[in-house]
Amino acid sequence: MAIRKLISASEAVNRMISGAQNAAGRWEDGIQNPRASFKAAALAAKDKHKARTLEALNEDRYAKGMAQVNESEAIATALAVGGASVAQGMEARRAKIDTRMTKYFSLLGPHIDAMDKLPTTTTADADKKVLENLKGMREIGKKMRS
Repeated sequence: MAIRKLISASEAVNRMISGAQNAAGRWEDGIQNPRASFKAAALAAKDKHKARTLEALNEDRYAKGMAQVNESEAIATALAVGGASVAQGMEARRAKIDTRMTKYFSLLGPHIDAMDKLPTTTTADADKKVLENLKGMREIGKKMRS
């Protein structure tokens, strides 16, 4: 009998995908019946997250990882999954998207009103308006994250 130390990479991929397909029901059950609150666990690990993020930034892991990306494969994968899956994902998150967009538009409306009141008679006026718009949109971004 031949003894192999490792299965082939191709076999590992096949097993990984097959395992994911076979475990879909267990995954759904785990999501519905968690052992702990993922939100509470994430908040409790914020210092760990910060430390690991800083470590990754200092080691330039993002650039190193992106250097390995094959754009043609990424596009082929996106097309294989299809645009319908994006729409399906958005539909599944409709309530979350609606909540966020409601908050955003409640902040954006007053900002637009303030911008509309600024003059643009001179180039200096227009420059000031552009800068005020940028500052206002940054503030909206901060409020969206709070």
